[in-house]
Amino acid sequence: MKKKNVELIISGFLICCSVAIYFIIIPREVGHGGFHGLSPALFPKISTLIIGILSGFIFIKALVKKDITMFSLTKKEFLTVSIFAVGILAYIYSIRFVGYYISTILALIGSMLYLGFRKWRTMILLVIIMLLSLYFFFEKGLRITMPRWFI
Repeated sequence: MKKKNVELIISGFLICCSVAIYFIIIPREVGHGGFHGLSPALFPKISTLIIGILSGFIFIKALVKKDITMFSLTKKEFLTVSIFAVGILAYIYSIRFVGYYISTILALIGSMLYLGFRKWRTMILLVIIMLLSLYFFFEKGLRITMPRWFI
């Protein structure tokens, strides 16, 4: 695989995605109104803005930097990244059919197993802590209802 300036490419891609999400996707897809005067678009806009700004810093740093960070992937590493990317796409797609929480449980366990983690008690504890944290953050704190079964 060819060597490329990874920081420049990825940060540039993230800047483009952030702009598209902030100005096109969020206004079209996120509803209006909300609880206590907060817009449902507040969290997505803040998250997207933070990602865009940090990507901008990385992009500028990559342009200014004299020594270019290069890398190349072996076939094994490329296969590992590809399998993980397919797993993430499967996770995103499965949310629509089995809901956010069940998909997240399966994705977390699948990721840990794929990365070689084998301690079941620790895995289950991590999954429970993660799900409770996500539940209280999104559903109770931000009052965002996560997708349920068969939308």
